[in-house]
Amino acid sequence: MGTQMVYDYDELAALTKAAQDGDVRAYGRIVELTRNSVEAAARVIVHNPEDAEDIAQETYLRAFGQLDNLQDAASLLAWLQRIARNLALNRRRANRWSFVSDLDMSQIAQPEIDADELGPALARALVGLGGEDRQLCERYYHGGWTTARLAGEMKISESAVRKRLQRVRERLRKGIAMHKTDLPERIVELLSKPNLTALPENPVGAVWEAFKRQYDGFTEVELAEKIDPDKVREIFADAGNGSLEEYLTAASRQQWLRRELTMPMVVEAVGREAPVRLISTGKTYRIDDEESSTRLHAFHQAEVLWIGEGLSEWQLMAPFSEFIRELNPDMQLRIQHFDYSLYCERGWEIAAQLQGTEWSSIAGLGRLKADLLKALGFDSNRLTAVGLGLGLERLAMMLYGIDDIRRIGAERV
Repeated sequence: MGTQMVYDYDELAALTKAAQDGDVRAYGRIVELTRNSVEAAARVIVHNPEDAEDIAQETYLRAFGQLDNLQDAASLLAWLQRIARNLALNRRRANRWSFVSDLDMSQIAQPEIDADELGPALARALVGLGGEDRQLCERYYHGGWTTARLAGEMKISESAVRKRLQRVRERLRKGIAMHKTDLPERIVELLSKPNLTALPENPVGAVWEAFKRQYDGFTEVELAEKIDPDKVREIFADAGNGSLEEYLTAASRQQWLRRELTMPMVVEAVGREAPVRLISTGKTYRIDDEESSTRLHAFHQAEVLWIGEGLSEWQLMAPFSEFIRELNPDMQLRIQHFDYSLYCERGWEIAAQLQGTEWSSIAGLGRLKADLLKALGFDSNRLTAVGLGLGLERLAMMLYGIDDIRRIGAERV
């Protein structure tokens, strides 16, 4: 456990005012008092102590030139940490293979691979890992989990964890040596990004864990990451409409990566016996959208599907409302009609708001079309299907005060 820093904020405020008046020695004292916290803020994002030290130096240089812009001297430390985080994110973003940069390349990389090719080659190797190995890799390298914590979660010994990690590294070496894939580099990059729902200390993972608790009786399933267009057309032959081809055209432009979880969840229901209660999470992809402070090409969703007798949407909405209340009792919800014409005979958009902020759409809720339910193999005269999908990043940003979605992968709760 690290030592928690205790600050005399009155002293920092007095030093700040002195530094704003040109007292260089006062600023030197500020650096001395806050360096550990500023470096720690950067290290959470870049993981490398040397990089964090460089970022801290740049933070103090920038801050000194902008001291006059700081209106509240008492907020100095938070201001410095914010500058450090932004600089760290810029450095990390400059390396497009952000998750790959968390790995110890000296343990994995083959020496005959050119240095410029290491990042992309490792990303391709990561995409080829199986589900459990991929999760182990992400938690150890990106999440910073210790072998003791991994052992407790996996219910095996630390020695077994270390052996598993060694096997994963060996598979990555072999994957690098082959470094071939039919996927475009941009798709590989998105696929290699970590699944934040596997990291409960990340805001996205924390929201997923709370969501999952409210739907405790639902079976968690792993959904296909790519859409099978032939299977989809077969299901929607009698239930779809013109928007199906529009959906498939958009999916084809991103190598059939899923655009949301609703479609793979619908496919997952085929062949199951009622009642069906499924829950899932995972990354979804919108590579046609332009990334911004509120949009990502790869982001996380949660989805629930319930098929049974006498159901209505509100039987999913009740636990969702409790989920929001658990996270923040002051958060307000607004529900209004929305047209999910591909799937639903009636649909609803759920928006959320905290005091002083604008309404933000966070989820969709709906009752599936009777024709679609029949196409899935269920008796639509006796059964009803309802579903709910949640955007995890959007809600996490509101709950944890994150103003730029692009830095959410480096945040901790």
